[in-house]
Amino acid sequence: MKRLALILTGALAVLLGACAPSTDITMRVPVQVLAVTVPQTMGDTVVVQGRNLGDGRTGGERANYVLFARTPDARDGQRVQVLSWTPNRIEFVSPDEAGTGWLIVVANGVRGEAFPISLP
Repeated sequence: MKRLALILTGALAVLLGACAPSTDITMRVPVQVLAVTVPQTMGDTVVVQGRNLGDGRTGGERANYVLFARTPDARDGQRVQVLSWTPNRIEFVSPDEAGTGWLIVVANGVRGEAFPISLP
């Protein structure tokens, strides 16, 4: 009888453990911009170096983009044309109407902190 009780208790524990919600921590890792190399002339390539930038594909265009905005809250920010995207580096074309503003990277739906930037 004890053996049956132990088996049933173990089966119940396994069943409840399988039904418990799980969190994928890799999906929630904060995006970190560490450095930005700006071009000398308008329209050239901007290079962003950072951590946890993702691959630029997981989740599609809605979940992966780079914004250039006038304010750190990214209100009225414009998406930039990304040329290449790796987990540690993003290259994009400097927007035509750039100047001083904020760079915001969204990777796999996770928004990074606004990074101050001055483009030609």
